[in-house]
Amino acid sequence: MGIWSDISSLTLKNGTTYYYNDDDKNHTRQTSVDKDGDGIIDSVSYFQDDEFGRCLKTSFDFDNDGVIDEVLNFIYDEQGNLIGRYTDSDNDGNADIYDEFDEERNITSSYYYEKDDKNHTRQTSVDKDGDGTIDSVSYFQDDEFGRCLKTSFDFDNDGVIDEVLRFVYDNEGNLIGRYTDTDNDGKADIYDELDKNRQVTKRRFI
Repeated sequence: MGIWSDISSLTLKNGTTYYYNDDDKNHTRQTSVDKDGDGIIDSVSYFQDDEFGRCLKTSFDFDNDGVIDEVLNFIYDEQGNLIGRYTDSDNDGNADIYDEFDEERNITSSYYYEKDDKNHTRQTSVDKDGDGTIDSVSYFQDDEFGRCLKTSFDFDNDGVIDEVLRFVYDNEGNLIGRYTDTDNDGKADIYDELDKNRQVTKRRFI
């Protein structure tokens, strides 16, 4: 595999050298990589662990320019098993991908997020079985305050909207109702009244 020069570095046969720096007190780790053996660090990865040694966050500086390019945040269940991972591919503070894992850490499903702040729109594409194919897409239209006004669903990703939800707010901005157009014919089929917990209190078929 390679040659350990000491406990803090590893040199591979191709000349690539990995340098490791662990801070047990703060549960942090750092890996610096000299990819071509010229003595110059090409990339740096930073790891934040919890007190049990599980990685909570990984940050990548792919070109060692001091700017973080990508961030991964890991999710665990109550038993400490890895169940999910958020990827912020451009380090803008918003997750672009969410992956779900099985007990063997294989990806079982993926959610891809897109956001257009200028037009207040969002999109979520879902690969339900981890085969790399998008199975469904949801489109969201927000207002200038970030409240969702409309959600459109393409359940089978055939380019045709199957169902549309429109949300109703009171003068204080609280969500109070939801219209559902179940076949996207432009006419609402259901109106739900919602309480402060966004639970349906009354349903009316139109």
